[in-house]
Amino acid sequence: MKFKDPPKSEVDAMRELVRSAIWTVLYHEGELCKAHVIAACAEVMRVRGNYPFTMAEALKCYDDDNDNPPKNPEEWAKYTIGEAANGIVWHENALVEAHATLAVTKMMLVRGNYTEIDLDEITKVQKSRLSEED
Repeated sequence: MKFKDPPKSEVDAMRELVRSAIWTVLYHEGELCKAHVIAACAEVMRVRGNYPFTMAEALKCYDDDNDNPPKNPEEWAKYTIGEAANGIVWHENALVEAHATLAVTKMMLVRGNYTEIDLDEITKVQKSRLSEED
């Protein structure tokens, strides 16, 4: 458990775990939506530029050469388009982990009978917090 300040009680600790789990799910859901838009734009650029590679090949290029800069304009385009596609993969994986964390947190909430913690209220606050950050 990571806390900025030590919790005052186990209820505060549980509340922070719930808040963090909900925020992470909401964050990656939003970022995944953005990643799809970015990847769609990259796909249009790939087609419009008549590049001789697929999105899957571009993603592989990005994954394989993540640390090596592209050597020519076509490789740069392939790398950049792959980077755009990678956002989807990254946020999908993070979202899977976030949902698993939220499920475990909810189990702990129920098992510990934390009736004083309101999931709906925490979700509402976290949605509001995320919309302010955008």
